[in-house]
Amino acid sequence: MKKIIATMLFVIVMIAFTGCNVSGEKPFAYLPAYEPMTFENFEKATEEEGLDHATFTVKNSSYENFLADYENFLHENGWKTTDDKKPLSLNLKKNDHIVILVLTSKNTDKDVKGLIYSK
Repeated sequence: MKKIIATMLFVIVMIAFTGCNVSGEKPFAYLPAYEPMTFENFEKATEEEGLDHATFTVKNSSYENFLADYENFLHENGWKTTDDKKPLSLNLKKNDHIVILVLTSKNTDKDVKGLIYSK
C-alpha cells in the first residue's frame, strides 16, 4: 500500500513540475498582462545586446484593429509609440524597455498571430 501511495505522489509531483515554466520567469514580465494575448515559443536573447522574442496568438481578434487596440492598452500603462507601421508593425518604449510587434497573420485569418521582440 505504501508503494502505491508513494508512486501516486511521485506522479502528481512530476505532473505539477512538468506543467510549470522551468525558469519560473514570465515572458516579458515588465509588460502589463493583456488578457487576449497568449505567448508561445519564448526564447531569451543569446547575446547581451539581443532581444528576447516569442510568437503570440490572439484568438478571435481583428487583424485591422489589433495593433491599435494593443497600442491604446500600452499607452494607458505608460508606454510611448516610437514607430507606427500599423497594421503590420508597431514599436513602443517605456523606461529602458522596448517592444517591437510584427503581425504574421493575414487580414483574412480568424486569429491574429505575430512576433514580439523585447528587452
